[in-house]
Amino acid sequence: MAKKATKTIFLGLCPICRKKLHEKNLAIIDKSNVTTLCCVKCLSCESSVLFTVASQEHNMVTTVGILTDVQAQDIAMLKNGAKVDYDDVLAMHVFLEKHGTS
Repeated sequence: MAKKATKTIFLGLCPICRKKLHEKNLAIIDKSNVTTLCCVKCLSCESSVLFTVASQEHNMVTTVGILTDVQAQDIAMLKNGAKVDYDDVLAMHVFLEKHGTS
């Protein structure tokens, strides 16, 4: 019986604890023709890395990542939430002025 080929994804090391990031903690948040937004949580220290993978011409792949405490479900909630408009920004500005930010 022939073995089935398995595809392994190397996600690198956690930028905080330097432990290997595991594929089972990878969540795909959004995907388009060119980019994929992903989130992976470290099993060891529970920090998260949010990153985008962009496929370009000539089979080149570029990744950009940021360290965050945001989880995959948080991003999905924000993505589907109400949009911020000019009135929201103005209301926040008025609130901050009124309550004396420094």
